[in-house]
Amino acid sequence: MINFKINDKVKIKNSNIFGKITSINESKVMFRTLDLKTIITNISDIEKYEYTEEIPKVTFIYPKESKKDIKNEIMLRHLTKEEAIQRLEKFLSDSIMNKEYKVRIIHGKHRWHIKRGCS
Repeated sequence: MINFKINDKVKIKNSNIFGKITSINESKVMFRTLDLKTIITNISDIEKYEYTEEIPKVTFIYPKESKKDIKNEIMLRHLTKEEAIQRLEKFLSDSIMNKEYKVRIIHGKHRWHIKRGCS
C-alpha cells in the first residue's frame, strides 16, 4: 500500500480527475481538483500522479482559420445568463481535464451578457 501525505499530487484511477490531497485518514482521502472542486474517495481509488499546474494556453479560432482541429464545442444560444455560465464553466473544466486546448464556444449575438456575468 502506498503512503499518501498532504499535498501529494494524485489521480483517481481510470479517470482524468487530478488534484492535491488536503485531508487524509485510514481509509478516505479528500483532495482538491485543478478546477477547485473537493472530492472525497477511498484511498484504494487513487494513485500518485505527476502533472503540471500550468493553465494551458488558449487559442482563439476565427472564421477564416481552419476548424478541422476543433473536436469539442458548446452551444450557449437561447440560454439565460446563469445557465450559460454554469454550462460554460463545466465545459471549460472538462476540456482542460481532457487536454483539449482548442474548443469552440457558440454564443450568439449577445455575448456581452456572458462577459458581464463572468467578470
